[in-house]
Amino acid sequence: MGQRAAKVFVRTNDAVVRIIVRDKAGQTISQGSGVVLKDQGWVVTNQHVVRDAYLILAEHEGQYFPLDSIVAVDSQRDIFIMAISKAEKDFSWREVPSLKLVEQKDVAVGQKVYAIGSPFSFENTMTEGIVSGLRNNRDKQQSFIQISAPFSSGSSGGAVLDKKGRLLGVSTWVVGNHGAQNLNFVIPIWDVLEVAETVIGKKSSSKKGELLLLSEAHRSFAHGRYAESIQKFKAIQPKVNAQERAMVDHYIANAYHRLGELDSAVVHYNSCLASRELAEAYLGRAAILLELVQFEKAIADYLLVLTKYTEERGMANLGLGLVYQAMDRQQKSREHFEEATRDPRTGPTAIINLSDMDLRIGRFDDAINRCEKGLAQYPKEAGLHLKLAEIYRNKGDMQKAMEHQQAASLLGR
Repeated sequence: MGQRAAKVFVRTNDAVVRIIVRDKAGQTISQGSGVVLKDQGWVVTNQHVVRDAYLILAEHEGQYFPLDSIVAVDSQRDIFIMAISKAEKDFSWREVPSLKLVEQKDVAVGQKVYAIGSPFSFENTMTEGIVSGLRNNRDKQQSFIQISAPFSSGSSGGAVLDKKGRLLGVSTWVVGNHGAQNLNFVIPIWDVLEVAETVIGKKSSSKKGELLLLSEAHRSFAHGRYAESIQKFKAIQPKVNAQERAMVDHYIANAYHRLGELDSAVVHYNSCLASRELAEAYLGRAAILLELVQFEKAIADYLLVLTKYTEERGMANLGLGLVYQAMDRQQKSREHFEEATRDPRTGPTAIINLSDMDLRIGRFDDAINRCEKGLAQYPKEAGLHLKLAEIYRNKGDMQKAMEHQQAASLLGR
């Protein structure tokens, strides 16, 4: 890709977002891409990206777009359009470019195209190709633009642009079997506009549903406005069923925990667990009990997770390591931290804690060796570089300490 591609990317990148889809348990179940149409105030993605969503988030480089309502849905054409609230105080449209839209008559086979999306969560990856064909399905109720620019899982809903940076449409599906190559299909932007105009023409009011109310509450949480998120989550509770209410209690407890209101957090974790057993709620409550120096109760919660929820064994072992460390039972602490290193989600933190234990008893070489092995496994973990910098400072090797401090700074950018 050359200078033209670079110019298109710079001009359009900030109008392409990651779509994060979560279930009722607050777990991310899928990720895709979306395109911001600033002039219309919309985020457009594929319907299949958000099919099983309980909560939808649109994010770009750490900024969450305030989703307000559903504008239109067309399952057959795989189109899902959401409105962005312009009343959100903390949201700025300044950095979002206004994409120009291609007219149908200006699309031809052979013209250069660029696709931007987030395949496998690699945010805003760009590929290039050409328009390979203009297709209709058999009943001619749906059209596609076939392109050679490749895209992968997570790219669905992303932007496809021409050499002028104008939007042709959104990525939707690929043919990936029977030896097929570069058979990628795009929903034309004129189909997206047609779906929206049909709904708006019928004056279909897009009532805020639970999903988008939860998006608002979660967005407040993501921006660190924990008190505000608590108010929004509490407003949602009467509108959901008992099982969903338990999940909302979990969110509220998490927000109270961030605010340092531990007693209120425990009350809501207890309320959640009274209606529905969730590993995340047990882990959250255990962390608070550790802060409250109620070690035996914390151990009980962590052990329950350890034995009942296989997928959370890493988190449970990490928590038990912290509890036993606080109780000055160093051998038990080490055993659980070692177990936590087996889980990629908790591995880096467990390695740092084990290295810190070695550092405190003067076993510098053991601590260094452990961190270096950790970096071989987790090369982008800034925390391991910071721990190595601390170890080398304690050892008196300031040159090495500075090298790792700088490496951590570069990764933190």
